[in-house]
Amino acid sequence: MNALKKPVSVDVPPDESVLWLKVQLRSEHRREVLAHDFGSVVSAVGGSLGLFLGVSCLSTLTLAVRRMARSCDDGRKEDREAAANGGSHVKAWRAQPQPPQVEPY
Repeated sequence: MNALKKPVSVDVPPDESVLWLKVQLRSEHRREVLAHDFGSVVSAVGGSLGLFLGVSCLSTLTLAVRRMARSCDDGRKEDREAAANGGSHVKAWRAQPQPPQVEPY
């Protein structure tokens, strides 16, 4: 705000007052333009959520598959060790007694 260069003294009667106004003659016109409309915001948010959930589901699925593969490998490892030791656990499993056969009436 520019101050007046010279102080101005005005004789004002006691029952009156003085109001100084500064008017700017230059004006600016601005136009608001939407960067994103509602559809583009929804698609951007949905795409981000889709990527986030897709990566989360993929990592969970990958972890589950790895654990299942590891448990299957552990089972095969036990079979290989048993076969190397003469197949003792396989023979013991086959040697278990069978339940008695019940004849129908």
